[in-house]
Amino acid sequence: MAVEIPGFGDKYSNYVRLLEMENADIDYQDFRFSFVESDQYVVACTHSEERDGLSNELLFYRHARKFDEIVRCANALLTIDYTDILAHSILSDAYKAVGEGKNATKHSRIRTGLVQSIIDSGDGITSISAFKVIKLWEEFFVLELLGARLVQHHTEPLQDVCDIVEVEIRAAALQSILTSAGSLPDTRSFGPQPTLPDNKQSATSRINRFRRMLVCHVQDCWIYQYAKPDPGLCVGCPCNIL
Repeated sequence: MAVEIPGFGDKYSNYVRLLEMENADIDYQDFRFSFVESDQYVVACTHSEERDGLSNELLFYRHARKFDEIVRCANALLTIDYTDILAHSILSDAYKAVGEGKNATKHSRIRTGLVQSIIDSGDGITSISAFKVIKLWEEFFVLELLGARLVQHHTEPLQDVCDIVEVEIRAAALQSILTSAGSLPDTRSFGPQPTLPDNKQSATSRINRFRRMLVCHVQDCWIYQYAKPDPGLCVGCPCNIL
């Protein structure tokens, strides 16, 4: 099945239409934020069980290397939520494996644009300058991309409502990521450098590094209920982290 473009005629629907037409030169942060302001977001909330099932199938078929099923599941997920980074990522890999380079490039560019928009949205140091995400999946996808191991994850009401994510990043993995990905991500994504004792700098740089990253939720289910209470809107929302 192909991706079905929402028929609401709003900003999000227009972005999806542009991306399906292979016009990847868009404002990806605005695209992500437009999703949570769209009618399609309400549709996604009411299809949370279907989305969870499709996500599980997608991961199973990726492991089984069943490319036709990957395409079917990924397109069904993108019909529900075209900002799904994991779906674009797996779909791109599947198209590449079967020799469909044009489609592989299309979804790879969208994946990169979405991830870059998260990394460019802040520096992860304070609640004001936190990375801005619209769902929990985005946090963990970016952590995986950065080669980070989750140490601790909790939520605190700071100046804004944020998740505090403490991670461990191996220096070798970080160097590999920076070398292969160019500007994605750049070093400011990991927060401030730790203060190290006198002559321990070079030795410490070769072992595990710890960073504390703050990740703001912008208008996901939790924030949306906080900002605009609507008891019926977020029932079963796939973004609900409470």
